Amino acid sequence: MQRPKPVRTGRTYLSWALFALSAALFIAVAVMWYQDRDKPEQAPVPTTAPGSNQAIHVKQALEAEGLDVEFAPGGGRSDELTVVGQLLKVDGADIYAFIYPEGIAQREDDTSELDLSSIVVLNTRGTPVSTESPRVYLGSNVLVVMYGGDDDTAANVQRAIEGLP
Repeated sequence: MQRPKPVRTGRTYLSWALFALSAALFIAVAVMWYQDRDKPEQAPVPTTAPGSNQAIHVKQALEAEGLDVEFAPGGGRSDELTVVGQLLKVDGADIYAFIYPEGIAQREDDTSELDLSSIVVLNTRGTPVSTESPRVYLGSNVLVVMYGGDDDTAANVQRAIEGLP
């Protein structure tokens, strides 16, 4: 005895339609993923308003003076200053950039009665990072303490920091 052929219902056609839709969506996602693979994932550098520089702006200013700049791990602090410094390696010199997030007025309040040549930068263990006297440069909301490097590098660093908006 032969079985009768099953009758196709609306549910069968709906299942096939949903299957086709899911396959089309899968292909669309795969195409979009493949097209976005070649785009760089670097976020754009934020623009700066005068007195609100960030570490990336300091790095760009130093690079604009022809210096080779790298962010380095670690940082420094100073008992004389209220903010923590970011360590940058610049052409063989160590530079600690102290960036005041509240702007120029905060930096001026912090440094107005301070002898800049007496600043001592300490590492995370509380040990001074250098025994030599630092070169200190001010510009906008940034104070930079530099150890090492030659006079040309120091002049370029000074020009970059004093030229910050």
